[in-house]
Amino acid sequence: MSEGELTPDPRHRVAVTTAWLRAEVDGLGDASLWSMTADEAASTLVELTRLRAQVGELEPRVARHAETVEVGTSTGATSTASWTRLPGPDDGDRVLT
Repeated sequence: MSEGELTPDPRHRVAVTTAWLRAEVDGLGDASLWSMTADEAASTLVELTRLRAQVGELEPRVARHAETVEVGTSTGATSTASWTRLPGPDDGDRVLT
């Protein structure tokens, strides 16, 4: 397992849900929207906005916990923030800004 990837078998509810959401959203990359009605588009946009807010609330909580458990120590990172900027498994930063 490369550092920065989810564990192969996540057990914590947040880790499991994150892995599931990423897989589901990844599968929507090529989804055609032509058949989505105006009502569906409106409600989906509202739900996506709500989802973004929820993820925005969850991410700093996980980041604080990662700092507490010293994520990145094994790589020599001085903080979780610096660890997120190290090259990840795909040679890009772990966190996109």
